[in-house]
Amino acid sequence: MFMDASPHGMILVDESGTIVKANRECSAILGYSESELEEMRVEQLVPLNLRGGHLAHRELYQQAPGARTMSERHQTALRKDGSEVFVDIRLRPVSWKGHQFVAAGVRDVTDLRHALARSAQAARASHEVRNALSELNRALARSNSDLEQFAYVAAHDLQAPLRQLVGFSDRKSTRLN
Repeated sequence: MFMDASPHGMILVDESGTIVKANRECSAILGYSESELEEMRVEQLVPLNLRGGHLAHRELYQQAPGARTMSERHQTALRKDGSEVFVDIRLRPVSWKGHQFVAAGVRDVTDLRHALARSAQAARASHEVRNALSELNRALARSNSDLEQFAYVAAHDLQAPLRQLVGFSDRKSTRLN
């Protein structure tokens, strides 16, 4: 069948939400055998906390079927071992053997999700470093300003004693001549 030629996981779901066909890739992603997936309700692959929302979305889809991506935010699917896997799901209505079905392309995006999380973490760290450097630059500018003020005051305060010394030295040299 065409589904087995796909490099992505694929399932074919009937109007009642029962999986009627699954390919090897989908089996590998979810940890079930192809025969275990067939006759399973698609909701069984949805984590418990998301099932209510999934049922509502499935009903809306049946009212206006069309090609669409379910996972702008990446969905999670429940694997046979109870773990969750991040998946990208693409839906397309199909007619097969005189019946309407939904073909779902399922792609494991766990690695992509983790890479995005690492990238976001690195961006936050970079932002924190930029903020710290900006604060250090402001502190350095304040310190330089304080140092310039001190140098100005010190130079001014030292001029009077130096003038006196120069005056004394001029008087001494006048007496010696």
